[in-house]
Amino acid sequence: MYATDSRGHSPAFLQPQN
Repeated sequence: MYATDSRGHSPAFLQPQN
């Protein structure tokens, strides 16, 4: 699962895996 918030955006402290 990707590190994204409820809006599907990545917080600065959680970098996306994609």
